[in-house]
Amino acid sequence: MRLHSGLSAIVLTLFLAACKDSTSPPPPDPCTTPTPHTIGSTVNGTLASTDCHLPDGSFGDFYSFNAAAAASLSFTMTAGTFDTFLLLVDGAGNLVAFNDDAGATTNSAMRILLAADSYQAIANSLDPAISGAYVFSSATASVDVTNCDSVWVSKGISSSQTIAATDCTAGAFNEDRFLLRLQSGQSVTVTQGSTAFTPRVSLISVTSGTTVADGVAGTNTSAFTFTAPVTGTYIIVPTSFDPAQTGAYTLTVQ
Repeated sequence: MRLHSGLSAIVLTLFLAACKDSTSPPPPDPCTTPTPHTIGSTVNGTLASTDCHLPDGSFGDFYSFNAAAAASLSFTMTAGTFDTFLLLVDGAGNLVAFNDDAGATTNSAMRILLAADSYQAIANSLDPAISGAYVFSSATASVDVTNCDSVWVSKGISSSQTIAATDCTAGAFNEDRFLLRLQSGQSVTVTQGSTAFTPRVSLISVTSGTTVADGVAGTNTSAFTFTAPVTGTYIIVPTSFDPAQTGAYTLTVQ
């Protein structure tokens, strides 16, 4: 028995609608569905208008990973057709590190000492609405900060470091420099401990270029607690109380 042609069309329409409703869920939101990333791997990606649209109108690809306590990691993003921008956010969605240009290039690179948490790296462009191919990669990195490298840190780390004659200098003082991102109202306690020299740690605002916290120098410890009045980037500067001193120390950021 054959169905009437009009009835057949109605049945077919209802059948297809039912199938699509049950087997075709809406596509995942690119802003909330990151791609799992394995540290030590390389990804060939493409920024496109179908990616997550960030508030400045740029596109972003999100890569998720977990970090063990005091993990030292490096990230790079290169592209041949646009100026890259690389960001890192923690499990709460707070920005903890970023980089526009690495050296004299338009590529991005950053190194960071991370506390145990879940994180997302965001491959992005400096300018809005930019599409194009890029390469994103990650690797484990040395914990040691040497030769005046600027390394990011997140709250919750404790790291063994060394002040050396090849580090950054400020007059007759040798010093290391660590970048720290703080949210408005967020407090941080930074401690530098050493038995090799009398330590002295301070905090500089990148925005103003001024010292906003200066640790009291004790026999083996210098520490301060600071609450950020506005969201911004700061530089932790571990050094010595007396000039030209070198040696091992421990930096704790809580």
